[in-house]
Amino acid sequence: MERPGSAPAYPWAPWLFGVWAWLPAFVIIALRQGEAFAASTAQLLTSVPLALWPIVLIVAHSGFRAGVHRLALRSGLLLSFAAPYAVLCAIGGLNGNDLLLTIGRPASELVSLLLVGGWLALLSGEASERRALTAFALIGALFCTYYMVTTPVDPVYMRLAGAANANQIGLYAMATMLSSAAGPHWLWGAGFVPALVLWFRTNSRASLLGTGAGLVTLALLRPRARVLGLVALAALATAFLFTDAPVRVVSDMMALEDPQRGIGSGLSGRTERYSSGMVRFEERPLLGHGLHPNNYHNAYIEILAQHGLVGGVLFLLLLRRALTGLWRERRAPMASALLAYAVGYLVRVMFEGALLRPSNSAGILFSTALAYGWLALGQARGVLSGTRRERSDGGTVS
Repeated sequence: MERPGSAPAYPWAPWLFGVWAWLPAFVIIALRQGEAFAASTAQLLTSVPLALWPIVLIVAHSGFRAGVHRLALRSGLLLSFAAPYAVLCAIGGLNGNDLLLTIGRPASELVSLLLVGGWLALLSGEASERRALTAFALIGALFCTYYMVTTPVDPVYMRLAGAANANQIGLYAMATMLSSAAGPHWLWGAGFVPALVLWFRTNSRASLLGTGAGLVTLALLRPRARVLGLVALAALATAFLFTDAPVRVVSDMMALEDPQRGIGSGLSGRTERYSSGMVRFEERPLLGHGLHPNNYHNAYIEILAQHGLVGGVLFLLLLRRALTGLWRERRAPMASALLAYAVGYLVRVMFEGALLRPSNSAGILFSTALAYGWLALGQARGVLSGTRRERSDGGTVS
């Protein structure tokens, strides 16, 4: 983020970032027989050993005192933005039966944001940021290829048999497609195409909407280079809408008994979840009920039910700051990619739950977007001293 066009001070940092971001997904593959255990294990592996890499590399390169100062400056800046998120999670009070969730989830999410800030401190310039984007897309393509080989071709069977979480895979495919679209042109074949094929097999309509919103945003930010993305999306959407797969998924799900169908299957069950979330919000509209494990399949309804109107307004202010920072740096490849992904992700979570999930690779990328935006905003305001950033139009941002 600091010296565009210069040689990266940490040449392996972009690839280490890619491995760190995708590690939870690969751990969940290995442990998918126990989903809850897999998620907690992935979070542990993400947060503990690999978290030391930014600290070790920065201190080794800059010297102990300078390295600690550099980390403290960025961590302090991120905390100034992330601390209100801790307040947000506390709004609504503690639920006695969910004390571990109430304390543990905000703590893990804040740690995730700070760790992402450490990784971004290692990406010293646009060349390094491009490599990080390429690393994320290529590792994501390997992930998508693995799932293409190991999951059923029929999306209806995939959902009914529980062979894989089609919605989650669609989210991973969306992250890979958008990072590939923002990278070098050769990534279209290496990253975008495998993710696109996998997405089509998941039959995830929510991921279609999120990917579409992200590609449209990317095309508006970088129109001449990204027209191909809109063409690919239009072709995919046409094939998707004019096949019987969506109809078969919904009809087959609705034909099942409620215990077999599952709350996240097809279109069934979600309207009931939306309604229950709004009922909870209406019971305590100002401060909400606090964090609790109910999944309302809509992140915004979840925020209202858990944190009320006060928490909803605070969340929008935090989000606005991050998006403002990304918009300021939109000429940089990674910033434009993260802004496009953030838009797509915010559309996608209209049909899913929690926004920040440190044990989820797609959630880590959204955390990266937030941290990048907050750091860019602090840099533009001169909070990060000595970090003048060259812009692609020839100017500078202090």
